[in-house]
Amino acid sequence: MQESRLGTRLRLGVQVLIGLAVLTVTEYAISAALPRGAIFPLIVIALAKAGLILRYFMHMAQLWRPEEH
Repeated sequence: MQESRLGTRLRLGVQVLIGLAVLTVTEYAISAALPRGAIFPLIVIALAKAGLILRYFMHMAQLWRPEEH
């Protein structure tokens, strides 16, 4: 049971890591292709990355869950 839970968490962490890497590469490609003043797509990607970090690495979702003893 515990090993299964650990494997699930590890898999989720790897998925988030891959997601952040893909968003970072996309962010770089967009910044290289767009003119200097076009920052809206970069802001959207930065917010998506911040959301992933807050949810999975900073555990912000746990703030709204009932406390477990």
